[in-house]
Amino acid sequence: MLNSLLYFGTAQPTGVVSDEQWQAFVNDSIVPRFPDGFTVWPATGQWRDAAGLPVREASYVLNLVHPANDDTSQSLKAITARYKERFQQEAVLHVQSGVCVAW
Repeated sequence: MLNSLLYFGTAQPTGVVSDEQWQAFVNDSIVPRFPDGFTVWPATGQWRDAAGLPVREASYVLNLVHPANDDTSQSLKAITARYKERFQQEAVLHVQSGVCVAW
């Protein structure tokens, strides 16, 4: 199995992604692709933008444990692309690692 962490910044050119907008994104873009479950939590992060300037912003982290297959990979890419387009983001960080899972 794989563990994926996706980091979604909330700063936009026109303000910030509201809690309501985030929840709508989760319901529309994440739940249909991963109905078996996932975990989301709020965070605060810092990164360098394209100009090399430090940016601090509120974020959300999506944690998903999933099989290593093309369907899941494509779903994660689709979520990332949709978020970037919908909320005018430069990037969504995706960290992935192998894990052992027991139920």
